Amino acid sequence: MIDYVIFNNEIASAATLLLPFLQLADRSATKSLRSRLQSVTLR
Repeated sequence: MIDYVIFNNEIASAATLLLPFLQLADRSATKSLRSRLQSVTLR
């Protein structure tokens, strides 16, 4: 039980560390998608 709690805490800390990177990746992905859509609609 205690090991499980420690494991969860490690996952939570890792998630908080990864969160800004995930948000950055998501933002760049949406940006590229938007530019792709704009290029398609411009044609």
